[in-house]
Amino acid sequence: MQMKTWRYLRYLHLRETFAKVAGEVETVVVCGTGHGYAELALAIEFPHVRFTLTDIVAPGPTPEHPHYPIYHGAMKLAWAHGVENVGFSIWDVLQPTKRRFDMVCSTEMLEHIEQDERAAANMRATATKYVYCLVPFADKATNANAGKRQRILERMGHYVCGYDAEDMKRLFPDPVELAGTYWRDAGAVLRARLQEMDAAEIPKAYDELASLARKDLLASVPLLSAEAQGIKILSRA
Repeated sequence: MQMKTWRYLRYLHLRETFAKVAGEVETVVVCGTGHGYAELALAIEFPHVRFTLTDIVAPGPTPEHPHYPIYHGAMKLAWAHGVENVGFSIWDVLQPTKRRFDMVCSTEMLEHIEQDERAAANMRATATKYVYCLVPFADKATNANAGKRQRILERMGHYVCGYDAEDMKRLFPDPVELAGTYWRDAGAVLRARLQEMDAAEIPKAYDELASLARKDLLASVPLLSAEAQGIKILSRA
């Protein structure tokens, strides 16, 4: 929460969905892990599950400072606190793998990949039970706007403005759960509230903020871009 972004909500949505199937899952691979703190928290909460956090290797300003992977903070915490059921590796999801996991997860990764259908197919092929994916949401009219797509590519490295329910079911058939995230009247309210607060105030108000965050856990699917900024799916492999 102290980062004042979507981070807590990313964790909350993944955690709430994962908890529904955790009893069926023993191995999880996360692609496009990023910092990996949310997944480390899951590893601590669900010690019977083996988590493998992966990302690509992407060059940075110098060889000593690559842009990715950036999960070193989570690695340090896992080592320091003896979290044994989490490992770290490299996987370019555009490349198929012979490895198999009960569940494959990604959060805000797919929109950064131009060949998203290929990436989604590799995710499905790697999962033996479930695939979880959270991405930005956009309605078809917004996505059809070439100017908006160019601006979002230049500003955020996204090849699409977002995905709608039809897109998600095409990429990940056989959905178990499909819902919006970062709702205008829920998650966006939390983010605005965090922006107004001093970082030192946030831990003291955690219970209030966490309660507000849970309002974002709606079972509804957005229809218009103005309603929500994200969408997630849990699909059977």
